[in-house]
This record gives sequence, structure tokens and C-alpha cells, in this order.
Amino acid sequence: MDVIRTSPGTSCRLCEDKMMASTDFGDFADARIWKVRRLENEVQESWKECMVADGSIRPLKYMQYTAKNGWLAPTSSIDRPPQKQVVYKNCVANEMILRSSRNLPMLSFFSSNRANPAYKSTVADEYDPSEDYDAKATQPTADEPFYKYSWALPHFDPSIKLPPLEPFDHVDPGQRALTDPKPASFLDNATKVQDVTPFLGTTIEGVQLNKLSDRERDQVALFVAKRKVAVFYDQDFIDESPEWLLHNWGSYFGRLHIHPCSGQPKDYPEFHLVYRDGNNTLNFEQSDRFSTTLWHSDVTYEQQPPGITTLFLFDTPEVGGDTLFVSQVEAYNRLSPSFRSYLETLQVVHSGFEQAAHSLAGKRGGVVKRDPVQNVHPLVRVHPVTGEKALYVNRQFSRSIVGLKTEESDGILELLYSHIEKGADFQARIRWRPRTVVLWD
Repeated sequence: MDVIRTSPGTSCRLCEDKMMASTDFGDFADARIWKVRRLENEVQESWKECMVADGSIRPLKYMQYTAKNGWLAPTSSIDRPPQKQVVYKNCVANEMILRSSRNLPMLSFFSSNRANPAYKSTVADEYDPSEDYDAKATQPTADEPFYKYSWALPHFDPSIKLPPLEPFDHVDPGQRALTDPKPASFLDNATKVQDVTPFLGTTIEGVQLNKLSDRERDQVALFVAKRKVAVFYDQDFIDESPEWLLHNWGSYFGRLHIHPCSGQPKDYPEFHLVYRDGNNTLNFEQSDRFSTTLWHSDVTYEQQPPGITTLFLFDTPEVGGDTLFVSQVEAYNRLSPSFRSYLETLQVVHSGFEQAAHSLAGKRGGVVKRDPVQNVHPLVRVHPVTGEKALYVNRQFSRSIVGLKTEESDGILELLYSHIEKGADFQARIRWRPRTVVLWD
């Protein structure tokens, strides 16, 4: 599936495969928006200028820049087998105000990465992600009151260097539920189940995720594959230990992913954190545009992008920070048969170079844990469980269509981006309540 979203507050995310949009809602939202200056020549030496989200020009040190499809490209990589036609959007987290002016982080786990039969990888040479960063402003001080979820506060360590991700075999747990005689029995004790839209999104009350058996977890995976987005209210889930969240819950659905360019809770790199306080916005930057909403799909530049994603917020505002999701399955279905057939022959380059450059420019804590990568994925993918076809493009990481001239590639991609973003009748807007957990595929 594919979905887009924007979210408030502090949250945790376990990720698989979707598409999301980031939006800014007052003081509670951040948007992952940045610009990178185009280069006309192939290779540029260090200290080239990079335009960042606020429009300022900053020098980037210790890097060699290579123009990749017209973009400034330092060098980076992730996990998951690409056999699925789902697009997921990076969740954009709007941090919730957390005691006084401190807004807490949003955490997320990426798991169940799928493999891509058309995988190709490109890693730039001579990449040194050393860069100054200011972690001081992000750490709580001794005189601040105790915060229950202090373990989830961001930690930035630019010395962390991870090796490239290795390919692995993945079996979606939803596959096991296909032979279950009652594949939705996990809902038997639910007090309320309500679809958000006909095409995606279901809200569920009365089911505790931390009480599910393995059979019921498989059923949840199948349910999420079919409905794309599942919203579980009033969850005790968020009070579980980080070890339980990672190793009991997240790892059940597949290999956990470590984001290459984000902060993390100390000692728990598998959580993807979105953090904002009164002085710093470390993941999503404000823009001088009319809107900071950005539709995107998480780390699609990886050879095996995420599969199922779990997102939760520790604190939520009374209003604002909603998350939007869009069905890339329905976006595909709305196209004419002949156009769909043509798109199924195409492959798209997805790049993580710009995200790494953004971090090294002083954003996101200045952390780049793995060298950036580019990968090629089918423009149309097939879900390994449902067999549904879905578009697999997003503005944030898709760069060009293989084999087409620039004008042809840009024209088709812009058409698809516009189609996805304007498809209000196959989008779902999720409003957060305290103790909400969202799963999407």
C-alpha cells in the first residue's frame, strides 16, 4: 500500500512500506523540506555551497560532491525485499509539546523489508560525513522535571558509522494469515471498528496490541496489508519497555531498520526519532513556502525499503498534527489501462544522497550513519500478500525514470506526483488521540 502522513507530538515508528505526507500544523508540525543546488558539472570539490530549507547558503566541509541525475550528491544505504507494489510515505512528525516548551520525539521502527528484483546500487566515493553539530540544546538539563519517556529523547553521535546493509530474505507475516480459517479473529473483542475511507484506513478500539498472540499478529499484518492503515486507540503499548517494543513487537514483523540520517534514543538506534523543541527542529525544517506539507514515502532509496511501520506519539496536542495517508493502489487503479501497462515497464532511480547532504548541512543533528545509496525500483510494484499493484514514486526520493529523456521522465513523474497529491477521494486523514498507535503497510 501506500500512504502519506503528517503527525504531531512525540512518537515511535516501526516501518515497512508506505507513502506519507508531512504537514505543518501551528507549533506542532515539522516538514521535511529542503532544496539542494543543482550542479552542472559531474564532480565538485569540497566546500561547495548547499542551499538548505531556510534559503540560506552554507558550505559543506569534508565532502566530495558528485552530480547524480542533476542533484548534489554526497554519499549513503537500508533494508527490505522489494517485491511489493506498495508506496508508503515518510511519516512526518509534528512533535507534541511536552513539559513547558519541550516537544518530545516521535519514534518509529522499520521492519519487514522486502526485496527488489530490479535492485541496482550506486555509492559515491570519497564521502566523509564529519560535520559540526550542536547537541547541547537537545539534551534535557538537570533542573528539568522527570519525564516518563526520557529514554526516548534524541541522542546524536556523528562518530557512529554503520556498514552497508546486506540483502536478506523476508516473508511477510501476513502470508501466514492467508490460510487462517478466521483471519480477522483478533477483532472479536473489539468494541468499535470503523473504516475511515472506502479505500484505506480503519480505526479500532478495544484491542490491545501488546496482548496479541503470534497468530493474531499475523492477522494484524494481513489486515494492515488489505486496509493499508490501521489506527489503534487507547493503547498500553507505548508504556512497554524499549526492549519489548523492539525485540518482542518490531522484530516479529521483520528485520528492523536503522535510519541513516536521524537522531535516536541513546542505545536504541532502531527507533526513528522525530524531535523538536523550542530552539531546534532536527528532522523537518520550516519553509518559506505557502505550505510545509510534503508527500513522501520512507527511505525508498534503500535496496529493501521498509514494510510494516508502527508509529506512536508519546504526547499529543488537543488539535493539529494530523497525519495524511494516500493509497498508491487506488492511485494506480485510477489510471487508464494503456497508461498503467506502460508504467509497468518502467523503473525509477531513488536517491538518498540529498538527505545525507541535508543532515551534513547542519540539519538532523549532523548525523550520517551509513554512506548514502541510490537504488532502482519498478515504478509499479506488486504487494507480496494481496497481489495488488501500486505506484512506487514520491517527490522526496524519486529522481528519474530509467531510459527516458529528462523531459519525458520529468513529465511523467510530475503527472503522477500531482495525481497522488490531489487524490482527496483516495486519501485518509488520521487525527491523533492520546495513546494512539498507527500501523501502515
